[in-house]
Order: sequence, then structure tokens, then C-alpha cells
Amino acid sequence: MRKRRRRKLRFGKRLPSLPVELAEVKAQLSGKDKDLVAKDVEIAELKRRLREQFDKSESLEIDLKAEKSKAASTEEARQKAEEARAISSSALNVAQNNYDEVQGIVDMLSSEAEWMRGRGLLLVLWPIRF
Repeated sequence: MRKRRRRKLRFGKRLPSLPVELAEVKAQLSGKDKDLVAKDVEIAELKRRLREQFDKSESLEIDLKAEKSKAASTEEARQKAEEARAISSSALNVAQNNYDEVQGIVDMLSSEAEWMRGRGLLLVLWPIRF
């Protein structure tokens, strides 16, 4: 049988003792755990802020819809007011024209009555019924 040769590990330096290395690993893990806890807290805060922004966005969207509806109602009211103003203006023009016609007739009757009085005639008004 052949003898087996044992290989020697060649690292150039001596390996640190196992208890020291274990303590360092535990310290690193503890630091990593603290970092993870801090990141979890930060993530929770970011999620909370995201929910707040989402709620605020929904609220603003509802407000925007209400404002659009209000603007549409205002525009409709403005259009109706314009229509009413146009109708009123038209009615006023008709009334003014009617008044001018009636005033012309009254002036003519008045001048004819003066002419007849000047000639000694009496004006007899018959009741007019419509």
C-alpha cells in the first residue's frame, strides 16, 4: 500500500483562531440586522407616505370632478342668462316700437282734435271695445 501524503494548506498567513472569527461574524450579522431593521422602518414610512399621497390624489380627483361639474353648471347658467337677456332685449325693442307707433297715432289724433276744435267741431269719442 501506498502512503497517502497529507497536503498542507498554504495560505501564506496563519488562519485566525475560530472563536475570534465567530465573534467578528456575529458582530457583522448584528450590524446587518440593525441595518435591516432600519430599512424596514424606512420602507414602512415610505409606504405610509405613499398611501397618504394616494388618498390626497383621490381627494383632489374628486374635487376636480366637482369643480368641472360646477363649471359646467355655471356655463349652462351663463348661456341661459344670455338667452334671457336676448329675449328681454327683443321684447324691449318690440315694446319700444309699439310705443312709438301708439305715440304717433296719439299725436295724429291730438293734432286732428286741435284742428277740429279750431273749426268749432266737437270731438265725440265712442268707446272702443276689443
